[in-house]
Amino acid sequence: IMGNVGFAQDVTDIANMTAELDLVLQSIPYAVMILDADRHIVNFNDRFKKLFGIGATDYIVGESRDIFRQRAVDRLGFSRSGKHVKMRSATDGHEKYIDMYESEIYDIFDNVIGMICIYRDVTRQRQIERRLKQRANTDDLTGLFNRHYFFKSIPVTLPAGAGLAYIDLDNFKHVNDKY
Repeated sequence: IMGNVGFAQDVTDIANMTAELDLVLQSIPYAVMILDADRHIVNFNDRFKKLFGIGATDYIVGESRDIFRQRAVDRLGFSRSGKHVKMRSATDGHEKYIDMYESEIYDIFDNVIGMICIYRDVTRQRQIERRLKQRANTDDLTGLFNRHYFFKSIPVTLPAGAGLAYIDLDNFKHVNDKY
């Protein structure tokens, strides 16, 4: 006797699952894109649309990630270095720094069925880090490098065997205080 082997799936709840997934996707505080196993765009949230300047008339579902990425390079100056992305803002043209996280999505049989890509805007953090670094290495009054920067840069700037001259000017405090 020969027979068929088949799988049955209850499809009555698929619409509810899609709605729940969309609700979760929209509530994530970062830009999120979901790809299928062939790396085509399946879904994304509103923050993703805003970050990449996707308009209401732009339809990118089903588009290859590589094609989308190339358009982002051309339009936004999107450049990737490891998990970090540098690009121009789609809204105001200012430079933005984005941390990117990509992870494959597996089914219950451990097969890759897609990928989730999360983009987190870290521009403000980078600006604060840059400002803190500048304040740690420069004098607030003059804007010149301070002693901390000087001692930190000596091993880097002086080649092996080089010397350093130190000059002490007598009574220079009076000139310094006056001017």
